[in-house]
Amino acid sequence: MGDVMGPELFQRRLDAWPDFSLESFFIALDGGGRIVGATAPWNTHRFKRTRVLGYYGPMLRMKRAFNLGAKVLRYPPLPEPGECLDFAFLSHLEVKDDDPAVLRDLLRATYRALAQDRLHFISAMIPRGSTLEAAFKGFVVNRTAMTVYSVALPESPFAARDFTTLHPGFEMALS
Repeated sequence: MGDVMGPELFQRRLDAWPDFSLESFFIALDGGGRIVGATAPWNTHRFKRTRVLGYYGPMLRMKRAFNLGAKVLRYPPLPEPGECLDFAFLSHLEVKDDDPAVLRDLLRATYRALAQDRLHFISAMIPRGSTLEAAFKGFVVNRTAMTVYSVALPESPFAARDFTTLHPGFEMALS
């Protein structure tokens, strides 16, 4: 779902994305110092926001329970109608051999680093059925069902390409 980026395109993107830089990346290394995983949390609040219009039905009860937990455990309550959610996307997420232990380490490091930001949540693209799902055990998880389609003109070189993958990525533009 994202571009293959050479150094020039990557630098242009870094220049264009507010609050995103090389320092945004979390890198996991194995015992030999080799990179085995990476992610870069990105909060788009400076240019794109998700505003809550209201809570209805079961979500209203869930909000009450969530906010009670927020008081006890000292995390931010859900926003009131009219307010915005504050969250980060785990962009550029890649884990060698889909090792959930590596992703779990990245999640813990990200969570600790962003704790002072008091975000409502962190969003990650982990397809159903991926071995990486195991990394989220113990975290509160809410799945968002989605289907991604590829559309191409019949004469396009992409018309016959199969984009089926368990590694779709989380392109910055989709955030």
